[in-house]
Amino acid sequence: MGAFNPQLKYFSRFAFSPKKETAYGAGLADAKFTRSTTPLGFDDPEVVKTMVDNEEEAWKGSEFATEEFQTRQAMDYAANFRLSALLAGYCAAFSMGKVNTVLLGAGPPAAYQHTITFQNRVTDGHDLPSTGHWFKPAAQLAKKIYGAVCLNWGIAYTRGQPVIQLNSNWSGSGEYSNADLAAVPPLDTVAALGYLREAGLDIKIGTPAGEASVANRIASVSLDLANGLEKDWSYYPGKGLYAGRAWMGRRGVTASLRLLASATDDIFGTGHPFGDDALQGLRITVQGDVITGAYHHNLDIYVPNMRYRTAKVIEEGNFVAWDLGPKVFQPAAAEVATVVVQNTEVAYLGT
Repeated sequence: MGAFNPQLKYFSRFAFSPKKETAYGAGLADAKFTRSTTPLGFDDPEVVKTMVDNEEEAWKGSEFATEEFQTRQAMDYAANFRLSALLAGYCAAFSMGKVNTVLLGAGPPAAYQHTITFQNRVTDGHDLPSTGHWFKPAAQLAKKIYGAVCLNWGIAYTRGQPVIQLNSNWSGSGEYSNADLAAVPPLDTVAALGYLREAGLDIKIGTPAGEASVANRIASVSLDLANGLEKDWSYYPGKGLYAGRAWMGRRGVTASLRLLASATDDIFGTGHPFGDDALQGLRITVQGDVITGAYHHNLDIYVPNMRYRTAKVIEEGNFVAWDLGPKVFQPAAAEVATVVVQNTEVAYLGT
């Protein structure tokens, strides 16, 4: 028996594409996998088969299952990263579904601005955009995924941690191939990714369009945006073992903030977040390195209409803090959340 050769995790690869599939589950050509980066953690997608067996049935002569057959196949997985302008735009686009892109500066490198909102189910339809991912955790273990849809994405920051984290959850159609890519793209550079760090982070709260910075009081902040993918409705008669569509469901925006307490009551007082139940806005911005001229890699997330439902006094190290829990509203003709990303990516959701 020959020597055993274990597989080092450092040689694992992950590739993705800013392009969408022409139809759900159609797959992407290898040439469209143009981006590669290093996810946080080691979460290779798990393939789950739904099987029907006869273990509990009588008349078969055994208390154990003697036969089974497959009815469905699914694939759900997390993809978490260090926050960057490239990846923030990517996750937002494939979760929220609607992107408007403009050229800011010709460069080189050229700077683009992407304004991303939830697609309107009346004017844009229910179908969410899908893409593909390619994971190769070890030799002979490549996995090219079809019908990848981002269920939700968000950012999380806690004081003292070295990076701002970008979290996302994805669902594939269940179909995949074990083939290698014809050419694996090289790892994206720091300049291409546009890393967004604590040094450029700002958090503002207050009356809509009048928010003020509380960055010097932030103990932690998180924001998550979800499209409520109707997974049960993805399967229907005649479509085979794999999901056949990706419909938007009940969308959601959730946030949490921990603020150091002030010497005066600025939470319950009149005109403050918990004082008179007035609508409040939340704006999170992170500015990165220069792209060209006056344009930087940048992320701006704006949620204009929230009311704080919970306000709890807690300890935060040696200090006193507020743990705030807001609920998001959507008054008429207003976007519930708007994401504006500046980076060097030409477009998202193209084919």
